[in-house]
Formats: sequence, C-alpha cells, structure tokens
Amino acid sequence: MKASRRGILGGAAALAAPTLPAIAVGAVSPDAALIHACNRYLEIERAWADPNSPTRHIDCDATPEWAEYEAVQGYIRAATPKTPEGWAAMARVALLEDSGENTSIWDTSTGTRLAHKLLVHYAGQEADAEAWRLKAEQTRRHNEYLAQRMAGDA
Repeated sequence: MKASRRGILGGAAALAAPTLPAIAVGAVSPDAALIHACNRYLEIERAWADPNSPTRHIDCDATPEWAEYEAVQGYIRAATPKTPEGWAAMARVALLEDSGENTSIWDTSTGTRLAHKLLVHYAGQEADAEAWRLKAEQTRRHNEYLAQRMAGDA
C-alpha cells in the first residue's frame, strides 16, 4: 500500500503534537472527607443561628445534631489538609470560631490579628462576613435563651 502525502503529514503532526496528561474524570480530592466535614460543621452552625429554627431556644448540646457536631468537630481538629481546597475549608471553620475571639481593632495581640488575616485570606471575605453574622445571631440567641431562663427562675 502506497503512503499518501496527506497520511504522511497527518502522522508527522500526530508525532509532533505534545502529549497532555490524562485528566481523571471524577477524581476524588485527598481532602474530600475533610471538605465535607467542614461544610457539614458550617451547615449545623447556620441551622443553630437560624432565628426560625425549631431548636432555637435549646442549648446546642441538647439538639439532635449535637453528637454529629462533636464527631465532625473532632474529625476536623485531627485532620491535616493536603490541598489548597482543604486548607480553605478548614480556614472557613476556623474563621467562624475565631470571629468572636479578640479580633476587634482594639485588640493589641499581633498574633491574633495575623492569624485572623491568614484565615480571611484562605477562607475569603464572604466567609469572614458570614462568620461575623453567624456569631452575632448565636450571641443574640444565647442571650435571649438566658433571659428566658432567668425569667423562669425568678
């Protein structure tokens, strides 16, 4: 069989083309479980901060989600992220926990300010704003709960 010009040129082009690495479709991140745990942690926190929540006036440790919350929190504490996405997910959780703790402009602790700055960098400005909103709602809800308990004890 005689080789055609078109066939030879096509073969040469195929040999000269760079080979690209195969992209694994549906590849699972090494931090998939951590990212899921962080997202679930934040979902539970959002539910507890929801003013329309049926468990609104119950201490968090008396809610049906408490056992799952503790398990997820333990998993997150023990985990070490391996990817930037894992670090970002962990930063979102840490930012929520950090938001109510000495991060105001009056705080003179350089370490606290730098830690907060790093968390915002990895989690993002939107996560920072949401963390502050959730903490404010949780504080309001807790104060309301305490006032009701005190009124009942009086």
